[in-house]
Amino acid sequence: MTRWNTVLLVDDDPASSFLSLETLEELAVSNRIFTIFNGEEALRFVETHCGNPDPELSCFCPMLILLDINMPVMTGFEFLERFCRLPAPFRNGVQIVLLTTSTRETDRLQARKYHVRHYLEKPLTAEKLLPIL
Repeated sequence: MTRWNTVLLVDDDPASSFLSLETLEELAVSNRIFTIFNGEEALRFVETHCGNPDPELSCFCPMLILLDINMPVMTGFEFLERFCRLPAPFRNGVQIVLLTTSTRETDRLQARKYHVRHYLEKPLTAEKLLPIL
């Protein structure tokens, strides 16, 4: 089973975040799990910690981002658009999984454009996460 050094959970819904966090902790998938509530905050987190030459900051670069689509301030797709424009050192080694309530085929197709690793429907469960590990 894969164990990620840092996981970033990006979701504006506190109940959903709580359930996802419980699942992640139950499966012990990471040493560190950070919860952020919109894409803009997530982008700042990635820009601060990924591609940073300072090991005290770069150690927090998420290896996995669980990303909601529908959020205020900056949606998941807006985050992905901006993330894809970051220099390669900021993106290298970062895997993104969309975790959403959306069942729309258009969202699934748009997700492929950004080469996300998986598209999972909420709630996050061990059964959904284990095949990714």
